[in-house]
Amino acid sequence: EHTSGEFPGQRVQIDSAPISALVADLSDGTAATIVRSEHSAYALSSDSLDLTKMMGLDASCALCGSQDATDPPSLLSACNGSISLIKCSASGSNIHCTSVSSARAPWTGDSSGCAFVPELSSWAVGTPRGLLWLAKDLSTALWDANITNPITILTYGHASGVQPAFDVMVATEAALFMLNASAASSVTNGALPWKHTFPPGLIDGEVTSLALDGLGSWWVGTNTAAIDILGPDKAWTRVGALQGLPVGNITSLARGRLCPVDMWVGTAQGIARYCANDTAAFTPWVSRRPHASPFGDPTTNPWTYYYGPRWLPEVSDPSTHSDANRAIAVVVLPGANGGDEAVVGVTATGLSRIDLTPQTLETKAEAMDTMVSSSFVSGGLVRYATFSTYGNASTATLGCDESDGLWTGMALGAQAYRLATTSDDSAAALVGELFTGMSMLNAVTGDIGYPARSYARIGQPLCGGIGWNASDAIPGLQWKGDTSSEEVTAHLFAYPLVLDTLGARNASAAARARDLLTTITDYIMSHGFVLVDPVTENRTRWGFWSPQLLNDDPINYSERDLNSMEILAYLGSAWSITGDSKYMDAFDWLWEEPNDYRTNVINAKIAAPGDDNHSDNEQGFLAYHALLYAAYRLRGQSNFTTAVQQLLRPELCQSLSRMLRIVSDEYSPLWNAIGAVALAVQREYNAVVARGARGMGEAGQAWTCVDVPLDVPQARWMLARWPMDPIDWRINNTQRMDLRANPDHDRGSHAQSTTVISPAERAAGHWNMNPFELANPGSGMRAIDPGFLLPYWMGRFYGL
Repeated sequence: EHTSGEFPGQRVQIDSAPISALVADLSDGTAATIVRSEHSAYALSSDSLDLTKMMGLDASCALCGSQDATDPPSLLSACNGSISLIKCSASGSNIHCTSVSSARAPWTGDSSGCAFVPELSSWAVGTPRGLLWLAKDLSTALWDANITNPITILTYGHASGVQPAFDVMVATEAALFMLNASAASSVTNGALPWKHTFPPGLIDGEVTSLALDGLGSWWVGTNTAAIDILGPDKAWTRVGALQGLPVGNITSLARGRLCPVDMWVGTAQGIARYCANDTAAFTPWVSRRPHASPFGDPTTNPWTYYYGPRWLPEVSDPSTHSDANRAIAVVVLPGANGGDEAVVGVTATGLSRIDLTPQTLETKAEAMDTMVSSSFVSGGLVRYATFSTYGNASTATLGCDESDGLWTGMALGAQAYRLATTSDDSAAALVGELFTGMSMLNAVTGDIGYPARSYARIGQPLCGGIGWNASDAIPGLQWKGDTSSEEVTAHLFAYPLVLDTLGARNASAAARARDLLTTITDYIMSHGFVLVDPVTENRTRWGFWSPQLLNDDPINYSERDLNSMEILAYLGSAWSITGDSKYMDAFDWLWEEPNDYRTNVINAKIAAPGDDNHSDNEQGFLAYHALLYAAYRLRGQSNFTTAVQQLLRPELCQSLSRMLRIVSDEYSPLWNAIGAVALAVQREYNAVVARGARGMGEAGQAWTCVDVPLDVPQARWMLARWPMDPIDWRINNTQRMDLRANPDHDRGSHAQSTTVISPAERAAGHWNMNPFELANPGSGMRAIDPGFLLPYWMGRFYGL
C-alpha cells in the first residue's frame, strides 16, 4: 500500500531575510528556482538546498521568468529606474547573469511583480502607477487604461488541457482584475477586456496570492481567514475553516502535480496543502455535532499542515523570531532521487525542503528498523538520543531514562513480531540484543525477580534523580529502583514473544525468557502481590496489585481496575507458559469474592477527562496483549478452547471491548493491532469448534470476545502519516481553524482537540502521548525511538 512519505530535508539560512522566490528557465534551458534576499539572489539546486549565488543580478529588483516564451528563455528585472532582460547561464560553480536589453522605467518606485503573457507576446509589469505592457524585446511600452491603481500582485496561469476562465490575474488594493488573454488580440490599444470584482464579497479581503490548479480553477489567497476559488465556469467557492483550511492570512500559493487538485498554501502561520481529485470537499458544510470538525474521520481530510521546526527552518528560541513560521513563498520542484516532488518553504529565517517520496508502509518500516538499531540502542536498551546542539541529530548521545525497560520492552515486542513475520536474521539479531538488555535489568538486581528501571556504569551520568544503587551482582554497574507497574508490564509483555520467536532458534534464550517471566511473577506473588524494592524493602510507588491496596484504599481508586487486570494478565501468561496450577489458583483467588477482580476488570479504562491517562492506555493494552497472547500461543493444543475459556473470561472480554470502544476515536494502530490478537484467538477457537461439529475436534459453541469493529483504514492512515523525523520538536496547533477545541481539557489542564491530530502534525512520542493535544513545548534537543514499529509488525503478523 503506497503512501506519500514526507521527508523533512535540509534547512539552510542565507545572508539576509528572504524576500521572494520564483521558478524560471535559465538561458541554457535549465529550470532554476531563484530566491531573492535583501542583498543577493540565489539559484536553488533541484535536488537539494544547495544555493548558488547569481552574479550580476540586482536582488533589489522584481524578477519574473519567461518560461512560456521562446528563443531564448529570459528573466525580466524591473525596479526603480530601469527594466532589463536578463540571460543567465551556469558556469562552473557560479551562475553569471548579464543584461541583453534594457530600457528606462517609466515610473518611480519598485515593481510589484511581472509575468510574460505568450498569447500577447508581451510582458505585464505591476507598478505603483498601474499595469504596464512591454514588448517582448522591451522596444515599446504601453500603460493599460483599465488598471491605474498601484498593483499588489500579478500572475499568468495556464493549465495543460484545461482552459481556465481567465489566464491573467492582476490584484490591486481595491479590486481583482481578470483577463482572458486568448480573447484579446493585442495590447496596442491599451484597453483590454478586463473583468473585475471588488472585495469584500466574492473575495474575502485584500488579495495576497494567486495560483491556477490542475483543473483550471484560480485560487485567490487573501489576508483573511479564507481562500476564494474561481472555477472555469466562473463560479466562486469560498474555502475557510469549515472546509478544512487549517489557518488563514494567506501569503503565497503554489501548484503541486501529484493530485488533480494539488495546492500548496503559504500562510502567516506555516504551510498547508490540499491534495484531492476535485474540490467537492468545499461544498458548504454544517456541523450536526457541537465542537465537530469538517473531517471527523482524518482519512477523508485532503488537507495537511506543516508548522514549526519539524518542517520549517525555525530557530531554537521562537520568541526571537515571531514570524519564524511565516511562509514568504512556497516553491514546488521535481523530486530528487526518484521522489515525486519536493517543496521549498521560504521563511524569514531561511529555507526548508520537504521531499514527497513514494513509499510503502513496508519500506517505511525497513527505514525505521534501521533507525532503531543504529540510533537508539545502547547496552541492549532503547534510549533517548540527546543532542548537544538544537535540532542536530549528529550531536546525539544515548543516555538513560527511568522508563528504559518500558521503551525497550515495546521495541523488543516489535522486533519479535518482525522476526515471526519475516524470519529475517537481522530481526533475530536485534531481538537478541534487546533481550540481553532486558535481561540485564534483572541481572543487576541479582535475578531475584525485581527488574530495574535502568542501569549504567558507575561514573556515567544518571537520570531520574534518586533511587540509584550499586549492583552487588555485577560490580561496576549501578541500577535505578522504584520500578513501576508499567515497567513490569513491559517485561511480561515481551518475554512470551521472545520465547516463541528467538527461543525457537536459541534454547538458552528460551530458557532465560521463561525463567525471567516466572521469577518476576513469583516475586510479586511472594510479597503479597506488591513489588518490593530490595534496597528499601518497601513496595515501590506504583508496583501494587493486592486486594487490600486496590479494593480498600481510596487513594488508589485510579489504579484499582487497571491493576486488577494487569495482575491477572501476569498470572495467565505464566500459566500459559509453564502449565503450573499455582498461577491459575492465584488467578481464581483474585477473581472470586471477596477480592472480586471479576468486577474490577470491567472498568479498567477511566473515561473522566480529569483522569483520562494515556500512559494507562498504553500500559493497559500491553497487559491485554499479554493475556490475549497467552491464549493465542496455545493454539493447536488439545485443550485450546478450555484454556481460552480459563484465560479470557466474559468480564475480561467485556473490559477489552469497552476500552476499545472508548478509545476508538484515537484511531491508534497499536490499540487496533492488539484488538486483532483477540480476533485471531476468536478465529482459532471457532475453527476448532467447527471441526468439532464435524467430529474432528473439541465440541462447543461459537465464541466471541471482542464485539467492537476495528478501525483498520484509520489505523493504516495513522501509520502512513507517521513522520520519519523522530526529533522532539516544539508543536503548536492552537492557532488552527480546522480543529475544534474540546471543552474538556486533559488531565494536565492542557487544551485538546475533539478529533485526533495527524502524527505528522503533533508531538513525537510513544503511545502514552495524548493524540488530541494541541500544543507541546518539545525541546528540539532529543529524538525518540519511533512508535511506528510495534503496531506495524503486530498488524502484519495478524493480517491487518
